[in-house]
Amino acid sequence: MRALLALAVAGSTLGAGPAAAEVVPHIEAGVAQTGEALTVPAGDGALTETRDLYSTRLAIGLDYPALSEVAPLGGALYGRTALAGDVLLTPGRWSLVAEQDLRWRRPLGPLSIALGLGLAARLELERPSFSTLALGLPVGVRWGWLELDWRPAWRIPLGEEEAAVFGGTRRHGAVSGVDLLALALRVHVTALAW
Repeated sequence: MRALLALAVAGSTLGAGPAAAEVVPHIEAGVAQTGEALTVPAGDGALTETRDLYSTRLAIGLDYPALSEVAPLGGALYGRTALAGDVLLTPGRWSLVAEQDLRWRRPLGPLSIALGLGLAARLELERPSFSTLALGLPVGVRWGWLELDWRPAWRIPLGEEEAAVFGGTRRHGAVSGVDLLALALRVHVTALAW
């Protein structure tokens, strides 16, 4: 009984809505996708093979009010800054991801929706030449302290590896494209807000 009471108190503290001008930490877990390409010389031209790679991720971050004097369409503008670690499932490479968003959030009854613009820099720790920059359109649905987030983005490669082979050049690196699989489940820890 004592454990149930402690769990109820912790849940009500965690789920309490933040005041309008608070910085709220969050933690999240998610899945995402990226892509890479391998180009090898073949005859007079080159042969290119691309593949999608999938990753799991854990992130910590902060939500905070932004441009508080602006309140478009009954909502408010919020900033979100996060740092994530992820691992690509097929090659097993680790990455560090820094994200910065500006989101418009509007309450709809017990839910709130969020739409925005985001920028994410993904640094491949084992192969830095595979790093990318992503311009995203994050969409979130929040209920109390829990948020489901989808972050489609345009991926921009920041480099590639080159090597001379068979009288030509072999290129291997990230490829530009759209990342549609980018889902996260986020927990806003309102008990730690300041």
